Amino acid sequence: MNRSYRTMGLVFGAVLVVVGKSVADESADWAPQGSSSPQSAYTWGPYTSEGTALSERNQERFGWPVGKFFLQPYAQAMAVYEDNLLLNSMNKNSDLYTVFTPGAMLVYGNPRGNYVYVDYSLDFTDLQVDNNSFLDGQTLKVAGNMVNAKSQLNVSHEYRDVRDVDVQVGTRLKRQSNTTSAGYDNRVSSKTSVGVLGRYMLNQFDDPTYADYREYSASGRMSWQMLPKTSLSGRAGHGWVDVDETRDAYGSAQYDEVAIGVFGRPRARLETSGEVGVQHRYFENDNIDDITREVGSVRIAGEPVERLRVWVAASAGLRPAINAPGYTVFDTRIEPGVSRRLFSERVVGAFSGLWGRSEYIGSAEGNTDPRVYDGRQDNYWGYNANVDWWIGRYWSMGLGYSYIKNDSPADDTLVQGRGVERASYEDGRWMLRATFNR
Repeated sequence: MNRSYRTMGLVFGAVLVVVGKSVADESADWAPQGSSSPQSAYTWGPYTSEGTALSERNQERFGWPVGKFFLQPYAQAMAVYEDNLLLNSMNKNSDLYTVFTPGAMLVYGNPRGNYVYVDYSLDFTDLQVDNNSFLDGQTLKVAGNMVNAKSQLNVSHEYRDVRDVDVQVGTRLKRQSNTTSAGYDNRVSSKTSVGVLGRYMLNQFDDPTYADYREYSASGRMSWQMLPKTSLSGRAGHGWVDVDETRDAYGSAQYDEVAIGVFGRPRARLETSGEVGVQHRYFENDNIDDITREVGSVRIAGEPVERLRVWVAASAGLRPAINAPGYTVFDTRIEPGVSRRLFSERVVGAFSGLWGRSEYIGSAEGNTDPRVYDGRQDNYWGYNANVDWWIGRYWSMGLGYSYIKNDSPADDTLVQGRGVERASYEDGRWMLRATFNR
């Protein structure tokens, strides 16, 4: 079975790359960026952050028309050496493995107006962890946008089946997630619009040790165009969090949240996006105290001088502790970075840092990780460095290195007079990659 998957993946990728190269100059338009690899709260690596592409082609995608549709293929191959696969502080296992990710996006309509698109990619790897198969993951995203003179409607759904390290839990997890979002905004004046936003998210884990959970919310929002290319927004909403996908499970909660945000270009060389606010979370079980925290995600990026790009991202959020139902993790982090063209217009170097803290809040019931307790604070930090060479208009090769270290006070925890497995860890990754149209 693994051999058939391997053959299918290699053939599919070869077809995309060869066919794509032969028609690379047939279309000058670009498609919505439906598949990307942004740095998330739980994964890391030199190619999960920005700064690896030429700035003048960030919005440019190769593709060709197919009737009334637009097809855009892409592919990425990586060789990875990792020195601590399971983030274990005592018995480290290192390995050299490969990851091949072919994919394609199909778009109907105008990417800058009314459109619908489907984006699908596969992950093939020869890394063997927990008896995984060669076909180790997949991502599917479907989205649509409809806009007219006074209103805009957008809907999206993303399914992800991935295996990667979770920097908060401190291990490699197989995770399936489904995220559905829908928003509608109506312009009530020349500069002001009001709207509603709904979101549903389901996270499931192959390992029964970890608790599945779902989160859904509904919000109202208002936006004001304070500058020609910059808008200010306000949002208020209510949400639900169901641990083990059950409304009355221990640790299930509801929350109220208000936030203000900004999006756009206040200056020609400055980009801003994101929102900050406050969330009040209260639980279905009265034995768990309410939590009130500042939450949000903000990103600022710009090019102060030619060939140089700088950015900083900051985030704070609450989520259930999947290794200890009844606890909530409050995760905060900051990620600055810089990229610059080196020696040539087609060579880009980037460096970014990461500082974060995970705080556990609450009380447990039943079988949980004995290291988790109210007030536990894990501090983690790391950095990413990479150099990419754009061989042609749509081809690049790159080399990157990432390091991450987590310091946890849970290392000294005693359970029934005995120590538990250390929660601290460190890990490094080398990555050599080749990409087509990424």
